[in-house]
Parts: sequence; C-alpha cells; structure tokens
Amino acid sequence: MNNIEIKNKDCGVKINLFEKMYIITIFLMSTNAIIPAIRSQGGVEYDTVNGDIFMQMIWICIYLITVILIILKWERVKNKIFGNKWIGLLIIFAFLSIIWSASPAMTFRRCIALLFTQLIGTYLYAAYGLEGILDMLRWTFGLSIFLCLIFSIFFPLYGRHYDGIFDGVWKGIYTHKNSLGQFMVFSTTVWVISILDSLKTSKFRVCIYSIFTLLSVFLVLKSESKTSLVLIPIILSVIPVCLIIRRSLKLVIGISMTLIPISGYMFYLYFNNIQDLIVDMGKNMTLSGRTSIWEIVIQAIKMKPLFGYGYGAFWQGFKGPSEFICNTMGLNVPSAHNGYLNLTLELGCIGLFIFIISLITNLVQMLIIQRFYNNYIVMFPLICLMFIVFFNITESSITMQNTIYWIIYSIVCTSSDCEFKDMDISIRDLIWIGGTESVAKT
Repeated sequence: MNNIEIKNKDCGVKINLFEKMYIITIFLMSTNAIIPAIRSQGGVEYDTVNGDIFMQMIWICIYLITVILIILKWERVKNKIFGNKWIGLLIIFAFLSIIWSASPAMTFRRCIALLFTQLIGTYLYAAYGLEGILDMLRWTFGLSIFLCLIFSIFFPLYGRHYDGIFDGVWKGIYTHKNSLGQFMVFSTTVWVISILDSLKTSKFRVCIYSIFTLLSVFLVLKSESKTSLVLIPIILSVIPVCLIIRRSLKLVIGISMTLIPISGYMFYLYFNNIQDLIVDMGKNMTLSGRTSIWEIVIQAIKMKPLFGYGYGAFWQGFKGPSEFICNTMGLNVPSAHNGYLNLTLELGCIGLFIFIISLITNLVQMLIIQRFYNNYIVMFPLICLMFIVFFNITESSITMQNTIYWIIYSIVCTSSDCEFKDMDISIRDLIWIGGTESVAKT
C-alpha cells in the first residue's frame, strides 16, 4: 500500500537551436501571429473559405519538417505518436465524413491538415516532454509579449484596431483584440506554472516570470476582452484544486460535498442576475450576437443530427450549407462561436460524443495523476484542458486544424495516456493513501 511504483518521468530533453526555432515558429504560426496581422493591415485579401495560399505554403513546410523529425527520432516517439485511441477515432471519423460531406474536396484537404496538426502535438510531447514544451511556450509568449508591446505602442497602425468599432483597442501582433486576450490568458497560465515550479530553485527566475505574468494580464486588460478577463481566475483555480487532491482525496470529497449546495445557491443567484452582470461587463444579452447564431446553428444541426455536414465543410460564407445563416445574420459568419455546436455541425452527435468521451477520459486521468506527483508541471495539461473546455463556450477551437488549441489538446491527450500508463494503482490506493504516504513522482 505504501509503495506504489511509478516510473521516473522523462527528464528534460536538450533542444538544439534549429528545433527551438521550429517549435517557436509552430506556436507563433498556430496563433495567427505577426504575418496575418501585417498582411491584413497591408490590404492583402484572400478567400476566407479556401484560406490564404501563402500561409498554407508555410504550413506545408512545417508538415514536411515534422515528418522528417519524426523519422529521425522514430525510436523515441514510436510508442507515443499514435497512443491516444479516442483522438485517433475522432480523426478517422473526420476522414469518413468525406463520404457525406457537403464539400468532399474541402473536407479531405482539411482532414489532412487536422491529421498533421495532431501529429505535431503528439510529436512535441513524445520528443521533448512537458518540461521541454513549457520551456518553448515561455520563449514563444515572451517573444509575443515583447512584440505586442512594440506593435501597440510604436506601430499602432498594426498593433491597434482602427475599424470604427474598436478604435484604439490593442490587438498586438494578432488580427483581433479577442485573439490577444485569449492568448495572453494562456500566457498567464504558462508563467504562473513556471513561477510555482521555480519557487525552490531560482528566485531570479521567479522574478522574471512574475514580470511576464503581470505583462500578460496587462495585455488582457488592454485587449478589453471581457471573456478573457473572466477566464483567468477560473483557469487558475485549477491549481489549488490540484494541491488539495495531492493532500487527500477524502478531503476533496468532503469539500465537494460542502461546496455543492453553496454552488447551487450561487448558480441560482447568477442566473437570476445574469442580465445585470453581462451589461456591467459591457455586453448585451446576446453575448455580442452569439446567441442569435447559436439558435440558427441548432436548427441546422437538427437537419443532420447524427453525422453532420462533413468536417470543415459547413462554413462556406454566402454559399453552401452556411448560406442561410449568413443571410439571416447579414454578415459572413465564420463559425458557430461555440466549439461544441461547431463540432456537432461538422461531425454530428457521433463526433461530439467521441470528443466528450476523450475529454472526460483525459480529465479523469489527469486528476488521478495529480494524486501521485509533487511537481507543478503536471498541473499544466489539466489547466490546458480546462482552458479548452471554457474557451469553447464562446469560441470554436475543437478540431480546428493549424491552431495552437488542437496542438495543445493533442499534447494533453498524449501526456495523459503516457503518464497514466506509467502508474500501477488501484481505486483503493487512489482513495485511501495519504499524500505523504504515497511515493510521488517528481
């Protein structure tokens, strides 16, 4: 009982200069940073349905480099690269949707991009581990924060909105203020975890990471993204939950039983005062028009509830299946602004079911993993998971190809599976062994 065997965590892998540049480029490209913002401000136009050819060529180069690196490191990554069955099943189902897709050619092309996005995420974890990925995210967000400040202060034509709607609001190196807010929330979580991980090793690093944390929050405020501002405390609340789990699962159960009635009362107050709350945040009851889109999207889902319209095939602007939504809204709607509805549109209730099973499986595994680890880095996948869960309530990022969200979800899935398989524990062990009695992995 007191000697649970857990294999040693893969230690950090030394990353050479080329690989650092490759990983940072992937993270920057997957956040649509710098290049799209400059090209957009420069008046470069492209088909919003078929995408930007220039960006697609860059991604093809990234795919090729990824394949080469996988081949070169095959012995290290072969057991992890295709490890997660649920995410693999979801991608297979996306390819199958070519059969009934509203646009088979578009579905095929986007499925290929989705597969490579998945491979990038699983490769990054398999080759570099959580420690290496977190290090590269620090470099990426450090660079992003610096460039956002430079763009917004010294090159406001590129770094701020001047569109008659959000005049003067910061967007940094991104194409929209909401993108700046979202990625800076993610940046904040990276720096907070880094602070906690460095508390006992380097006070200098703690100071540096604290500065970047404050700058990330500052940029969230300058983006005026209310959703992002709300997300910060919600996502960071995962950290104390993990710490309680490590101390005693029985304590977690007791606290949960106490919080359930309190939470119920808070939800009652929330839903009875939601209109005042949203108005105070500068929003209206339609959440900037999102609820109107959701109502029409649900109607579209009812027409093809099981299989959907095919992966990546629904949103085609004022033509194809999305025509009636765009005509109703009077604008080119690019997505459902809800990841779960968007996935159901494309892959039906079957696709949504597969994703939910994947989500729940990873969540349970990551919570159990917290029980037997002492370091803070293993909290990072769980925080990422919660970020994805809440972020997709008002935005669409589930199964979105060439985005950091799906790369991170792939990393989370691979990490969850690999770390969980390393542990040989029973439910009785999980519940009854105290935090100081178990052999925790460092």
